[in-house]
Amino acid sequence: MDSMPNVEVLLPEQVAELAGSVTEVIGVFDDASCDETNALKGNDIAMSIDAMRAAGDKPGKLCVTSWQRIEWHPILRRVLLVGLGDTGEFDTGKVRRAAAAATKAAKGSQSLVLAIDSSWLTAAPIENVCEAVVEGFLLALDGPGRNKENGNPQRLVIQVKSNTLISNARSGVNTGLEIAMGVILARRVADAPASEMTPYRLAEFCRDEFSKAGVVVSVMLDKDLDPKKFAGLIAVGHGSANPPSFTTLEYSPNCEAKGTVVLIGKGITFDSGGLSLKDKTHIQKMKYDKGGAASVLGAIYAAANLALPVHIIALIPAAENLPSSTAFRPGDVLSMANGKSVEIISTDGEGRLILADALLYAKRFQSDFVIDVATLTGGCRTALGAMASGLFSNTPALLAELQTAGETEDEWLWPLPLFPQLVKQLSSEVADLKNSTGPIASGSTAAAFLQEFVNYPWAHIDIAGTAWDNNTSEYCPNKGATGVGVRSLVRLLRMRSQ
Repeated sequence: MDSMPNVEVLLPEQVAELAGSVTEVIGVFDDASCDETNALKGNDIAMSIDAMRAAGDKPGKLCVTSWQRIEWHPILRRVLLVGLGDTGEFDTGKVRRAAAAATKAAKGSQSLVLAIDSSWLTAAPIENVCEAVVEGFLLALDGPGRNKENGNPQRLVIQVKSNTLISNARSGVNTGLEIAMGVILARRVADAPASEMTPYRLAEFCRDEFSKAGVVVSVMLDKDLDPKKFAGLIAVGHGSANPPSFTTLEYSPNCEAKGTVVLIGKGITFDSGGLSLKDKTHIQKMKYDKGGAASVLGAIYAAANLALPVHIIALIPAAENLPSSTAFRPGDVLSMANGKSVEIISTDGEGRLILADALLYAKRFQSDFVIDVATLTGGCRTALGAMASGLFSNTPALLAELQTAGETEDEWLWPLPLFPQLVKQLSSEVADLKNSTGPIASGSTAAAFLQEFVNYPWAHIDIAGTAWDNNTSEYCPNKGATGVGVRSLVRLLRMRSQ
């Protein structure tokens, strides 16, 4: 992982000693007076805000930014106003978005100073506010072109009023750093070109990165995969010169674990569709078909670094789906580890085959529940667009927990149906199941297919519409991987830790 910008918590007198180009961020509500701004910065800033409002501008509208100059100040030559929206709707999600908007607007500044006053603390306690600020700052800086010299601030200073707030503020900063690092790791994995992130190299990446976090990593390569247990993974990877891999990552806390959780991430490092070849419109972005694996890796990375008291196993089935003379074919029949046979209708329905193997493999861990994350169907992208990921579960309580976690993190998880009748659409004349039913209700029929391979509490998250090229929030890049799902999964694990 790349080095991150510096994040510090300082008192006002320490901020006054900062050198270089410094920008202070002042939050402005859309429906509040400037009393606190007036007290903090003097009448000139308050009068300027009032003048903007009188002119019809809305400096308090959520994430709107505007510059003010302070010629008289010895350090601060520019103040950046950022809108916080309405006071009654202000929460940590708005904090994260406002911090990201300010970060993007502050090009040319070496340091960004954000004073946490009582206006910011209407959202949540200071540790939660600082956590969201750090996430917004770091995730807004990350994205395509991240390695270029772009004038972005390389230092975030969170200013608190007194020594009594420093400990809680720093705790929130540290949590935000670890979660943001998990999201950024997920983005790196998903953004990596297929030529650089083959199934084998993905496994090697896990070994290299996760050993530092105290996570035990074991890898099965092509020659290690038992055809009786991994029929789907072997079939999907058979058309590529880059053989498939199956990686298990296990995090065990240094205390009594509050349960065991299995996370599964779909790791198709490139999906051409196989012999059922994708068209040129869709094939270009298919390095992102490992987005589910990326999200799961980011979540376990953050959870391990946060030392959450939960036993976590992550399973990453990885393959490259390419056409060749050795590729699996429409009409083939696979015998899965649970004895069910699957007719291949479309080789572009490969993700559910490798997930089925992993879902069956997960049974050995006797976990409290299993969650799989996958860029699985265009149907979910069509139904929900970029605003929400599709959520399916056979366990209402788990579905409700995931919805709460997603809502808390502004990563909307929208429940979609798993009607019992969907199984009939999966029926085959030559096998127990077929792997594709066409475009009608494809998100639900794909989830129904996966459900045939579980007999435990389970949830499936389809991130096909949210995993890349998503500008629905200020901290998501317009182009490239979003790292969606990391924060929701970590939030769920934190909820389970309480």
